Amino acid sequence: MSDQPVVFPRNAPGGGFMALPAGPQQPGAFWAASSGEDLMVEKGAPLPEVCVKCGRTDGIERRNQNFSWFPPWIYALLLVNLLVMAVVSTVLRKQGRLWLPLCHDCARRWRKANLVQGLTIAWLIVGLITCIVFFASELPILGLLTMVSALVSPFLSGFLLHRKATLRPRTIDDRVITLQGVHPDAKAAILTASQQPRLPSPVAPPPGTIAQ
Repeated sequence: MSDQPVVFPRNAPGGGFMALPAGPQQPGAFWAASSGEDLMVEKGAPLPEVCVKCGRTDGIERRNQNFSWFPPWIYALLLVNLLVMAVVSTVLRKQGRLWLPLCHDCARRWRKANLVQGLTIAWLIVGLITCIVFFASELPILGLLTMVSALVSPFLSGFLLHRKATLRPRTIDDRVITLQGVHPDAKAAILTASQQPRLPSPVAPPPGTIAQ
């Protein structure tokens, strides 16, 4: 989570720490808070009609987005074994769904970024198999070039395209998603629209909590 203090709405009961109501949420009845530049929002929250990527309010469509997150330290298990990493990440993975408001242009960029990311992941698999064939055929230069291309492509597409066009979860717990990349205007609109600024219980207020 961000090192910046969590800022809770002024009317948050008890500093913003209470159990969320059970059952479906009515429009406008959801919890949200600011954590530095990130947005903390309740899973399934009915977000207002403001594009979360650019802040526009016209031509809004909804994207049914399922976010997935696991602790970043799990990547270190690649040094141990890929299978071990896969098992641990599956066990510790947290998920959360939001119907994201997006303008037409931002929705198109999001779809394009997902397509490119999917193609680079496919090339990762195909490229690694191809580089093995090249090495087995005593073509080490082609094998090395193919391997580097396959390994680097997903990271380049992720950093250069996917991160700019989409939202990314910083953390996910049982009830709340902390999102990176939300436009400031959309973030302000979501915080204004939230009517029940409350966190799951039991939770201790984090250090540096500021009541707004």
